[in-house]
Amino acid sequence: MDDDFCKPMGLKAGDQVKVMGEVDAQRGKSSNIDVVKIEKMANRNDK
Repeated sequence: MDDDFCKPMGLKAGDQVKVMGEVDAQRGKSSNIDVVKIEKMANRNDK
């Protein structure tokens, strides 16, 4: 993840995050994930 996303969210190594997005599967190529939203999880039990 780029610094321009990490710094405003206050993320550091080891933080738990929730990522929501779409998987773009292409035949014969590796899949891409189009990220729509990233949230920092308040505690490890969040899902």
